[in-house]
Amino acid sequence: MKYIPIVCFLLLLSLQSIAQRDPDRLFYAQKVEKFRKMKSTGATLTVTGGILVVVGISMIINGTKTTNYGGSSQSTVNSSAETGVLVYLLGVGSLGAGIPLWIVGAHQQGKYERKFENVSVGFNLTPQKTGLTLTYRF
Repeated sequence: MKYIPIVCFLLLLSLQSIAQRDPDRLFYAQKVEKFRKMKSTGATLTVTGGILVVVGISMIINGTKTTNYGGSSQSTVNSSAETGVLVYLLGVGSLGAGIPLWIVGAHQQGKYERKFENVSVGFNLTPQKTGLTLTYRF
């Protein structure tokens, strides 16, 4: 009979903690998804930027023409070289935005995945010499 209040208290505490656990898991799941999208966007921008840089450099090289007249040389630039400069600058911008997004997204995703996995509620009732011990892990 003297254990009924303790059992009721533990039951009430466990129901309250289970109700609080689900919003935490939902919050961490949303954060994991947000940073997964950030990481994939950063990876896409980085790969696309790298390709654009290579294409832009090749367009610049192929768009300039150097002709030699005896002892002097003359360089001419056509429109593909000008387009190559724009493609190159777009690629550098994509790399500049993609690399930080990829790094931050991957780091934060891992952090929130660990938090998502560690959200658990457990009670440890172990008999001690002085009574019962209640353990709450979060």
